[in-house]
Amino acid sequence: HPFSLSLKAAKLVPIVEPEVLIEGDHSAAAFEEVTGRVLTATYAALAEAHVHLEGTLLKPQMIVPGVDWAGPRPGPGETAEATLRVLRRHVPPAVPGIVFLSGGQSEVEATRNLAEINRVASEGSGPSGRNRHPWTLSFSFGRSLQASVLQIWSASVLARQRAAAG
Repeated sequence: HPFSLSLKAAKLVPIVEPEVLIEGDHSAAAFEEVTGRVLTATYAALAEAHVHLEGTLLKPQMIVPGVDWAGPRPGPGETAEATLRVLRRHVPPAVPGIVFLSGGQSEVEATRNLAEINRVASEGSGPSGRNRHPWTLSFSFGRSLQASVLQIWSASVLARQRAAAG
């Protein structure tokens, strides 16, 4: 298969970033369901293209409601459970790493959710290790982690001086 062979020949690591839009008023449960379907279709297509999953990274969003959701936002515990549940159900264990996006979350929310995902994921559940996962977990929050600094920086000269002083 040309795609798989061209990646291998170029020594590139495919970063799989299936986009599920955060725009809308959908619940976290709806986002989880759609994310599961998208992941299933994505990995079916990768298998059909003979992509070596052990050489890929997955870059998903955490399971959160849409940006226009009027209900209460789930806390870090609910977000961690839903996110890990959808990944366990739909991401093959051959995938070595998952790199989370912040997907419309504030830097504080994304950081808290990531910390809880890591806590829950590393915890396991007794001898069966039911909650364990086969992937290395990381994050790619560049824009999210810079938002507050950029806001201060753009506000005024004095604010820029405060931000530069640290």
